Amino acid sequence: MKNKSLQEVMNHVARRLEAEAPARALFLPLAPLSAEEALQTADPLLADLAKQYQDSRARLETLIRKNGRADPMTEVAADVADSARSAFETRRLEVLADQTLAAIADRLQEDSERELDRRRASALQRAREYMFQSWQEQVLRQVKKKHEDDTAFMLFLMWMLQATLHRARYAVSLAHIFVEATRPAPLREAAG
Repeated sequence: MKNKSLQEVMNHVARRLEAEAPARALFLPLAPLSAEEALQTADPLLADLAKQYQDSRARLETLIRKNGRADPMTEVAADVADSARSAFETRRLEVLADQTLAAIADRLQEDSERELDRRRASALQRAREYMFQSWQEQVLRQVKKKHEDDTAFMLFLMWMLQATLHRARYAVSLAHIFVEATRPAPLREAAG
C-alpha cells in the first residue's frame, strides 16, 4: 500500500466531497412540515407531550417483547402510555381550537414549503453551475491537449527539417569537396 501523508489524504477526501456535493444536493432529505409537525412547532407543550407519548410507547413495546403482556411492569407501562396519549390528544385539540396557534401552525407549514422550494431551486442552480464548470474544464483540457499535440507535432516537424537541413549541408559539403577534388589543378589555383 502506498504511504500517503495526512495532508494528501485530507485533500483527496475534500476533492471527493466537492465532486459529489452537486449530486447529493439534488436529493434533499428535507420535506415540508406536516400539519402535525407544524402544530408541535407552534406549541412547545404539544411537542413535549408528543415526545413523552413516543417514549412511553417505546418503553411499552420493549417491555412487551421482554416480559410479555401479562407482566405487572408491562401493565403499568401500558397505563403510562395511555395517559401520555390522552394528554397529547387533549393538548392537540386545545391547540386546534386556539385560532392563534392554528394560524401560526399554518404559517409555519407554508413557510416550510416555500423554504423547500427555495432549497430545491438553489440545489438545481448549484447543479447547473457544477455541470457548466465540469463542461468548461473538459473543454479546456481538450484544448490544452490539442495545443500540446500541435506543439509536439510542430517540434517533430522542426526536428525533421533540422535533420534534413543537416543532411543537405553535409551532402552539399561533400559535393563541394568532390567538385574541388575533381577540378583540374589550374582551375583550383585560379579559384583559390
